[in-house]
Formats: sequence, C-alpha cells, structure tokens
Amino acid sequence: PLLLEFVFGMGIAMAALRGRYLPVPVALVGAPAMFLVLVATDWLDPGWANGHRALVWGVPGAILLACLVALEGRWRGRLFRLACFLGDASYAIYLAHGFVLSIVGVLFTRLFGPRFDWSGWLLLPTFVLAVAGGVPSVALI
Repeated sequence: PLLLEFVFGMGIAMAALRGRYLPVPVALVGAPAMFLVLVATDWLDPGWANGHRALVWGVPGAILLACLVALEGRWRGRLFRLACFLGDASYAIYLAHGFVLSIVGVLFTRLFGPRFDWSGWLLLPTFVLAVAGGVPSVALI
C-alpha cells in the first residue's frame, strides 16, 4: 500500500535525526543502483507491479532516499541549493495539486459545460498553475 511508502520515509527521517546514516561508499553505489532498479520497473507487468507496489517501488525508493540522505552532507554550492529548492517546490506542488485539479476542473466545466471532454486540456493549465503556486510559495518560506 501507498501508506507503507510514507512509513519508509518516516523511518529514514527518524534514523537521520538520530545521526544514523548509510556508510558513504554504500550510498554511492546504492543510489545509482536503486535508480536503475526503479527505471527497470517499466518492464514489469503493470497489473502485477501495482499489486505489489510497496515491494516494486517502495523498497527501492526507500533505499534510494536513504542513500541520498547519507550523501546530502557531502554536497555544497549553488547546484545543491538549487536541488534543495526544486525538491521543496516539488513537495509544495504535491501538497497543492489536488486543490489545483479541483479548481481547474470547476473552471473548465463552467466555461465549456459538463459535456466538454477536457481531460486532455486539463494537463497544461494544471501544470502551469501548480508551478506558478508551488515555486513562489517555497521562495516565501
């Protein structure tokens, strides 16, 4: 279940707050390896993969996160700050996307009527509104 993936993240956060990280050599090998594992999931049967979500995406995703958290203190400079900013903006967009989808859906329904097939047209304005709201909200924090 999806909730288990959040539990994985909470466990990694608790370990990091206690100063427990993966060894750097493990993280340097593990991060790209888990990224490749996640990419390889595209070749799995979608029905089976969705039925085993926590195993297919949750475990490799959690290991990738643990590796990146272990490497976080080793990165410095503009690129690191940009990556942190984009990560924060991504999270803000994730938190707001449900509201944005609802608002854009209501607007399109009122503008074009309930029988208008706006599913394909919804993607671009939703993306623009999400980024327009998510990026500045992080900059203000």
